[in-house]
Amino acid sequence: MATPRGDNRRRYWVISANVNGPGTVADWVPVILRDRAAFMGWHGAPGDSARAKGLAADFNAIRTGAAVLVAHGGLREAGQRALVACGLAAGRGGCGRTPDRRPHRNCIRLDPFVPLDDDPRGAGIDFRGTPYFGTAQPVAIFEVDPTDARYPGNAALAARLDELLGGAARREAAGPAGIRRSDLSRDCVEEYPVLTPAQLRHATRREQRLVAEYAEWLEANGAGNPGLVSYRCPNSWVVCDIFDSRRRNLVEAKASTCRSDFRMAIGQLLDYQFLHRRETGVTANLGMLLPARPDDDLLELAGALAIAVIWPGPNGFTDSAGGAFT
Repeated sequence: MATPRGDNRRRYWVISANVNGPGTVADWVPVILRDRAAFMGWHGAPGDSARAKGLAADFNAIRTGAAVLVAHGGLREAGQRALVACGLAAGRGGCGRTPDRRPHRNCIRLDPFVPLDDDPRGAGIDFRGTPYFGTAQPVAIFEVDPTDARYPGNAALAARLDELLGGAARREAAGPAGIRRSDLSRDCVEEYPVLTPAQLRHATRREQRLVAEYAEWLEANGAGNPGLVSYRCPNSWVVCDIFDSRRRNLVEAKASTCRSDFRMAIGQLLDYQFLHRRETGVTANLGMLLPARPDDDLLELAGALAIAVIWPGPNGFTDSAGGAFT
């Protein structure tokens, strides 16, 4: 259980990526990366076991500003150690959905959010001398107290998290170099960064909302079977926003119709198609989900690459592929 403190020092937590249903670690890692959040599968309901209530209580003890490391695996065996991401707790609730796209009420939004490669050594993180290293299968959540003399490794782990998250916060505060734009308009300038850090977060929320609306529309109209899909790379995962398994449609969403976002989506979709074909032997169809109809020349570009474009309209969603994605 969490130990109350009487001061304002930052607290540090390690949370498992293997949320209690639905799905496995492989299902939840892409969700964590997509939603930039930490999840807890136990809610402390009246019928829960004492252990489950304790896990829920610890999760509820995490306050804004705490450092969170999402990791998983039996850490006595070096090959099983795996990191997912770290971040600072920035709010609760309404921040994520389960792998099967249902709202998940027990989550913590992380901002700044730093995705990490699997190998702790690559992130400069060492679990030796921490309680996390002391069991073959660590509990789903525990606090790393850098002042706890029983675990001398805690201080080093906390310092490394401070370093990772402090660097991310400094980069966000500095913002991108060059010209800044104040909106998400369609006349983006290719040669310059176009969004401030705050606008990037806003764009992410817009993409998530667009994806949710499209998936819900497909389900409501019996037009597909949308879900999340991820592909394993040597040291990380890549996540495609939607995979319609019924029609083998891979869909990537963007928050604007500007050319730079359009080109980025093309590259991502071609990568997803390559990875999907390598894993399954099947060539998936590609679609790009946008908040509005793009310019004609972009539609022509997508068509030349056999990529459908999807956008919302007054009566639902429309696509450029004769209804293959709607």
